[in-house]
Amino acid sequence: MSSAKNALYLAILPLLLGCDQGEDHANGSRVLLVPQDYRTIQEAIDASAQGDEIKIASGTYSDSIVINNKADLSIIGESSESVVISTGEDYGFSIYDSENISISHLSVTNADDGITSNSELFISDVIIHHTVDGIDMEGGSLTLSNSNFYDNFDDAIDLDQSTNALINNNFISRSKDDGIEIRLHPTDNDEEIIIDIRNNIISANGSDGIQLIDYELKTNRSILVRRNLFLSNGYNGISTKDSENTIPDLNTGSISEYLNISNNTFALNQIGNNASGESLASFNNVYYKNSTLDFQSLNSESFMNSISYSAEVLTYETGVEQTRFTLNSCFEGTSETKALLDTGITKATVGNVEFIALTDEKSTPDLGHIEIKSGSTCDLRIIR
Repeated sequence: MSSAKNALYLAILPLLLGCDQGEDHANGSRVLLVPQDYRTIQEAIDASAQGDEIKIASGTYSDSIVINNKADLSIIGESSESVVISTGEDYGFSIYDSENISISHLSVTNADDGITSNSELFISDVIIHHTVDGIDMEGGSLTLSNSNFYDNFDDAIDLDQSTNALINNNFISRSKDDGIEIRLHPTDNDEEIIIDIRNNIISANGSDGIQLIDYELKTNRSILVRRNLFLSNGYNGISTKDSENTIPDLNTGSISEYLNISNNTFALNQIGNNASGESLASFNNVYYKNSTLDFQSLNSESFMNSISYSAEVLTYETGVEQTRFTLNSCFEGTSETKALLDTGITKATVGNVEFIALTDEKSTPDLGHIEIKSGSTCDLRIIR
């Protein structure tokens, strides 16, 4: 065969074999390109093997995506603004019985649930808006970071069944119902479940920022709500609800599970912190101009070392200690706010149960959701 014919044969060989296999990694895993190698995301998923990456070019994709019984699969969009999954009435992603599934740098909109799953998920740098539930977890685990949820028609995030979760550094806003809804469903064999919610801005949701819904049986869950800003939610920044009740209101309910509410800022909600429980500690929090109450609880002894903004102007002549403080436009404390600076505690003990604050390198934390730094830049990002 001539060299010219040989070159032509090598060029068309991938087409003769059915498709271009994309890039290969040294470990044998592949990079599958959509739409260059595979016309749809679903075709790429169906062709994928353990360890593969699927890279999605800019565009709008209308297929509802099903991932079933897969492991070690990464789905990476070109950017969260330019790759859009828009399915109409279908789910965006349905992910079942899978392990170590990563999704990043894409948007999901105009869908039933954006992502529904009972699997091990790692989600980062996504935008989910105008869906029913943004993410609906029915078991498995969720690690979620650096993402933006807005204008979803029910909840931004649902954690049901035996779901472990780490929800870190996200913007969760303008859900019709709750920002994060957690049902404390009974679990098998008293398995330990950890739900860690930290460093988020949870704002302008129609009902509660976080709603915890009690069920008949006590479970072995630990729920940590630390260093979040709860801003302008319709009813409560955070609430605990009795007996499977999900109706939004200002009533006081109680749960039995371990609940650590520390170093949060509750601003401009109706009630900031409406939580009660037999294993609860609430400390190092800042309450700022919540319209009905700053906090309400059946366990007031579990609330400690926090500060509430005083709406009254207190003067030296009144003989009353000045408790008013200022927050900047991101509802963060400033270096001039001495009442918040270095006045936190690193842990609290209620009964014989210990609750640990989420601290950085400082030995003494500040009050509120963020450590005060002189000259720091105020950045709420754009909440769409």
